[in-house]
Amino acid sequence: MTIREQNKAAARCCRQAMDLRVASSVVACLLVTAQLSLAAERHDCPASSCPQPHESLDLSPLQGTWELVDFAESELGVREPRFFNLSLCGPVDYTGPSNSCQDTSLCYSQLLDRYYSLGSTGSCRYSYSDRMVKLYYTYGEDASNVFGQGNVTVTLVCGRSLGVPEVVVGDPADHTIEILWLTSAACKTDSSLAATPETKCYTIRAYEENGVKAKMIDLSNLIQPSGYEVTHAETKEAVFLVGVCRPIQSRTYPQCNGSMVCLVRGDPSFDLGDVSIPLKLASVNGSSSLEVESGFPTLTYTGEQATGCDRERRVKVIYQCPSGREDLGPTISFLDDRLCLVVVTWYSYSACGIDAVQSTGCILTSASGLSFDLTGLSETLMQVNGTSPDRHNYTYAVQLCSGNRVNTQCGILDSTGVRVAQIDSQNHGVCRSLGTGEGKLRYVDGALSLTYEMGDSCHSNFHRTSIINFVCPEDVKEASSSNQLRFLSEDNCLYEFEWSTPLACGTQTSGAQDCHFELNGNEYNFAPLLGEADRNWVAVDEVEETECYMVNPCGELFVTEDSRSAADYCNDRVAPKSGCVGCSVCQINKDGGTKCIGTFDLQNALSLSSVDQNVVTVRGNSSDKSDSGPVAVMHYVCKTGDFTTPPVFVAITNDRFYEFHWMTMAACPLGIHVGESCTVQHESTGFVFNATSLSSIQFSFDTTAYQFNISVCKPLNYTCHESKKAGACQKYSSSKKLLGESNSALTYSDGTLFLQYRNGDPCHSGGTRNTTVLLMCDSQAHRPTIAAVNEVNHCQYAVELHTKQACPPAFRATECIHFDQGHTYDFSELSNGLDFESLPRCPQEAGMGACKFPTAGSDEGEVLGYLIGDMVEEVTGVLRLSYYNGAKCAGSGKSRTVNIFFQCEMGAGLGVPIERDSSDDSCITSIDWLTQYACPLDAVSTNEWNISNPVTHQNFDLTKLSPVLSQTFIENGITYNYTVALGGHQIECGTLGKDYHNPIGACQVRVDTGKSFILGGPF
Repeated sequence: MTIREQNKAAARCCRQAMDLRVASSVVACLLVTAQLSLAAERHDCPASSCPQPHESLDLSPLQGTWELVDFAESELGVREPRFFNLSLCGPVDYTGPSNSCQDTSLCYSQLLDRYYSLGSTGSCRYSYSDRMVKLYYTYGEDASNVFGQGNVTVTLVCGRSLGVPEVVVGDPADHTIEILWLTSAACKTDSSLAATPETKCYTIRAYEENGVKAKMIDLSNLIQPSGYEVTHAETKEAVFLVGVCRPIQSRTYPQCNGSMVCLVRGDPSFDLGDVSIPLKLASVNGSSSLEVESGFPTLTYTGEQATGCDRERRVKVIYQCPSGREDLGPTISFLDDRLCLVVVTWYSYSACGIDAVQSTGCILTSASGLSFDLTGLSETLMQVNGTSPDRHNYTYAVQLCSGNRVNTQCGILDSTGVRVAQIDSQNHGVCRSLGTGEGKLRYVDGALSLTYEMGDSCHSNFHRTSIINFVCPEDVKEASSSNQLRFLSEDNCLYEFEWSTPLACGTQTSGAQDCHFELNGNEYNFAPLLGEADRNWVAVDEVEETECYMVNPCGELFVTEDSRSAADYCNDRVAPKSGCVGCSVCQINKDGGTKCIGTFDLQNALSLSSVDQNVVTVRGNSSDKSDSGPVAVMHYVCKTGDFTTPPVFVAITNDRFYEFHWMTMAACPLGIHVGESCTVQHESTGFVFNATSLSSIQFSFDTTAYQFNISVCKPLNYTCHESKKAGACQKYSSSKKLLGESNSALTYSDGTLFLQYRNGDPCHSGGTRNTTVLLMCDSQAHRPTIAAVNEVNHCQYAVELHTKQACPPAFRATECIHFDQGHTYDFSELSNGLDFESLPRCPQEAGMGACKFPTAGSDEGEVLGYLIGDMVEEVTGVLRLSYYNGAKCAGSGKSRTVNIFFQCEMGAGLGVPIERDSSDDSCITSIDWLTQYACPLDAVSTNEWNISNPVTHQNFDLTKLSPVLSQTFIENGITYNYTVALGGHQIECGTLGKDYHNPIGACQVRVDTGKSFILGGPF
């Protein structure tokens, strides 16, 4: 074997070892390549530019600093991240402590507190052989003193995008670091792969959560040459084309080619921007526990300044991890009249993190809750014929997963690591590897695929790669599990196959898919309330504290077969299998006894209701499917920014309805709305959040080390580090750091209100300091207060501001017409209660149902409760109206509750509410109210259009109304004519009335088209 052949064999060994991620194989391979190093001549790297390994290569697209992360298991079995910063074309951007990573090409840190140079720029050498580029570095002095001397090898292999550098061997203590990077920059410059410009399409986020954690989000799965079409209701004649990390190349809209975002409005079109900012974290959607993993990766595109815009045109694409049944793909969530700013919201599972959409091998549990196991396909070697672009016929052999060792013309696939092979039977059975290793199984936005890389090299330096797209057959029962493989196409040595199999249908592993629902035109998602996979929510009975209720808002409870005490079940948030299996709510009493309170079905529209947009009521189903079994009724109350407050048990009515209320942001309607002037409106509900009253306050928050000064919507009243636009400032001794410039674009995002302050002082790890001010709903915060300031990521700060201004509009009054057991009650005469805002010493909170007047020595009264839910019949003849979540009781910390019990007494008029003697629980106030308005209305008819109220004896004579009423209304810019017939009269409805044989009582006609709709028969 010649030296050249030995090098090829060694290189193939390394590729397979790296793809298999087997450290021992890589180390063995390194020893082989070290012995053969004379065949690949090494050259010194330029000091501040990219190496030029070959005249046909251009590595300049890899300029800048690239982040890498690797995970190692600690002695306690915890996955701990190891962070690397890599720069191939000069030193990394480093502003951290000391000078440890100055003038280095590879900087390493594990706990983000100390940094080491694993590759000094001066030690860099490179080589080019077997169509691969290798760069070599040696440890810096500081790293050598800690870990001993070591070497780093970075291998560049031609790929279909800029790619993500991957750490194959990443422990500095092993004296060897191996990095593999499949990137288009390693392709020949005359190939289509290298000629396509692209920006970095991934981000790595480090955060603190019981130690340092890391998460990588890679959007390269979304790259497609033609871009994505996005439309908007307000610009129906226009189509937006949006590219992901790569310019658009569209056959349908060639005028947009070369741009990143393009608006097509008839002809001509114009370019809205070119990519200027790589993928980054633009905002943090927080909760009271500051879950930084809900930050949104955002791509921002900028163009030239346009007429009427105060700066260049901007398009922001915000990627969000779906949490339920959101429509996947991009939608326009905001645009202004002059298109100065366009905001696109894009739901994609790619934004959930690489671990949520990809695994190594043939088993994957995705972020959508679907689990896939393709190992059942490993028993059979699949062969299929296909024709290449040059019309040459080949046989393709595919062996998935581990599989049995099956002989083919290419040898034993499993033993060599080859998973896909191309056999040229017309050319003496020549066989090429089209992919090796364990493969990458991905499930992204409904598409399941398995990719095998690092096959034999192609003319462009690209190593042959195979993608197998799996399809769930329409009729799973009739589908065969074999002979379903099809060869689709080959494009520049990328081979695509399709495999139809029932295993591609997946199995549901969680109830997340049942948590998304619509109500009154608004969308809600309870999936974030599922919390930990093996724990339930516990609703405590504040009266009988020895009992608790296990709750799952949209699925079955997590149960255990372990035997525990009742207290341990409640404390551990698990339910006993006996009595609770299959339930959404289960009661556990002090003796350990259980009672299933039924199940929730959020997809059943009949189980959903709403007092207004603030309160969503879900009525469960009885577990025994009877009309007398126990039923759970959960009142969800919108509380922005709060996912941590547990549900509270309220009462049992009619011996079967178990009522709960739950203050949570999951009850806030979904949607992203960007406001201005410190105000934002939720369009579909009409909610208006106005924080302008907070702008007059300069907030201060002290920690042991720093003082933070924060303003809302306008700059601080002093200069912070030379900036006169400071929105957040950090003080330490005599020094100040700007944490972000103020702005007034208050944003509502799925129940979170926040302001984003950017462009602060430079951060030592690169970039600038930024601050997110989270406005948290706290109806009892008489004065707005900062509860916490946290550095959730390097130089990324989150401020938690508790204020009433973040609460939705106060709970509207419940409907005063009540229907129950076939009777109708009218309480509207009792609805003219006190105007609490006119009482100077009662808290001025609209929607408050009860106020306790101030006691001696107190300046202000107490809120006793807010209205949540409708009236219920407590017992026969007694109706209860309850107000919950009042002020906290002294000592117990429970919330105050008011129950009003209405009873019928004819002739009593309005009556007088009388407070009962205090119960054992002083936090509950009970009021009896005898009134004639609690008597049922059994209407007395003189004829169909003349009726009397038997309670008030008021007469309503409708016979004088016109028998036919007409009115014109404009809805969403469209004019309609409505006609309604009264008293049994009939009408015609446009052209429909002539041909329609049934009587018509109500009609709608669209004026511009003349189209008619029959709305009902006469009455």
